[in-house]
Amino acid sequence: LGSSLLKENEFIYIYGTTEAVNGEIRRKSMILARVPEAQLDQFDQWRFYSSGKWTTEFNQSSNLCTDMANEFSVSHLPAIDKYIVVYTEKSFSKYITLRFAPDPWGPWSAPRRIYACPEADRSQDIFCYAAKGHPNISEAPDELIVSYIANSIDFETMVSDARLYRPRFIRV
Repeated sequence: LGSSLLKENEFIYIYGTTEAVNGEIRRKSMILARVPEAQLDQFDQWRFYSSGKWTTEFNQSSNLCTDMANEFSVSHLPAIDKYIVVYTEKSFSKYITLRFAPDPWGPWSAPRRIYACPEADRSQDIFCYAAKGHPNISEAPDELIVSYIANSIDFETMVSDARLYRPRFIRV
């Protein structure tokens, strides 16, 4: 838990992931907890979303959507009155993806690719990650600024190419 936080009314929603492993294949799914803002540091007050209810049992958390990344953002977009999750497809990919939901817990829509990071086309060693939405720096209510990072699996490439390992921003 801690991939993304969302303050909504008196609650803090704490998003995270769980991972299913099948041989070499790993699939992350989104999970969710919430707590009254004034009790954020009191873990016995946290409740976990489980099949439409809130429970004290962490191990009963429902998988809200699959193929998530470790890093993502969840925001409310007033212009469309929906919640949006922004992430890099399967954690490391050239694709930035989003999903919509009517409530902080979902149900989340099917994933929608919104951007292909051009840096990943330069070399098979380059990957993108850490995509997040930033409504607080967006200029209009119907747009979303999204950031991501491009990096390389080759350390020499990363340190010698000033175009890598720095935040990039796109307007959606």
